[in-house]
Amino acid sequence: MYATIERKSCPMFDEKCVDRVINMIAFHSNEDKETIRKNIEEKCGRFIRGKHIGQLRGWAHWSVVVRGGWLKDGPGYMNGHVVRPGTIFNIEISDFNGKRYL
Repeated sequence: MYATIERKSCPMFDEKCVDRVINMIAFHSNEDKETIRKNIEEKCGRFIRGKHIGQLRGWAHWSVVVRGGWLKDGPGYMNGHVVRPGTIFNIEISDFNGKRYL
């Protein structure tokens, strides 16, 4: 059975989203959460007008395995590996137009 991967996203002006992204990054790296928060704030910036003044800009996107199974890495026989449910592949923060912040 093949693995099922979903791409999820949330706005960075939502504090729950920011905390979730920081926790995901901290789980996969050896930096502390405060350093990650400062790095995200430095890269993304904050809104200066509109209804979200003072909150972080951008959207967070991540890919997560929702059903575990075989994931092909490329063409050919036995070219792949097994992934478990809940595995996160990439985390990306970008603006509305797709420009990457982090």
